[in-house]
Amino acid sequence: MGASDTVIGSVSHHADDLARGFEISLTVAFQRTFPSWFVSEHRWHLA
Repeated sequence: MGASDTVIGSVSHHADDLARGFEISLTVAFQRTFPSWFVSEHRWHLA
């Protein structure tokens, strides 16, 4: 949420146990009005 308690996006992280490790799916959704650099920076954060 933003400073005004306005929802600005959503997050969905899912992990599965596999026989030889694990698999994870990291998903983040932002409003279309966000600048592209913001999305790129968040991808680095998840990495």
